[in-house]
Amino acid sequence: MEDLSDYVLNSSDSFMYFDDFYYEDLVEQGYGHREALHVLSVVIYTVAFVLGVLGNGLVIWVTAFKTKRTVNSVWLQNLAMADFVFVLFLPFSIDYVLQHFHWRFGQVMCKLNSFVSVTNMYASVLFLTVLSVDRYVSLVHLSWARKTRTVTRAWMVCAAVWSVAVVLSCPALIFRETITLHDEVVCYNNFH
Repeated sequence: MEDLSDYVLNSSDSFMYFDDFYYEDLVEQGYGHREALHVLSVVIYTVAFVLGVLGNGLVIWVTAFKTKRTVNSVWLQNLAMADFVFVLFLPFSIDYVLQHFHWRFGQVMCKLNSFVSVTNMYASVLFLTVLSVDRYVSLVHLSWARKTRTVTRAWMVCAAVWSVAVVLSCPALIFRETITLHDEVVCYNNFH
């Protein structure tokens, strides 16, 4: 049986077309369920990377340069920036899966990759929460919102959200480490 990474990279099946790519096909070709799931993970990560870079890049460009500055555009721009940074780090995860969970990028990148992932999680949740609260205030407390909703205040809230997200993500910098097991380097959480 050929190596899984060779199969993914050299396969005549295009893994960008889901109609031609089935989980069962991999199992029938002799790959176990675990290997098939690894291939599916790579496919999903790759699609997320391509669409995420294009989509979030477009949103950032439009909200930064092509639309009038509004409170809503500030929220969307920051949400897109959080997701954009996350998808820029997806190739490291793709490589990690393709290398059978052998981390080739050193301890600093292990920590940074995890830190970016966790920061994205917190920032995305917090920006969606802020956006929802802002929508509620704009609809229910209209007169108060007209006086207090400004682009400058929105940017101050964004700075606070980013600060909270970074602080909450610091454990990824502290506890994430690499270790060599059976000639493989693994990126893992070390809580000891």
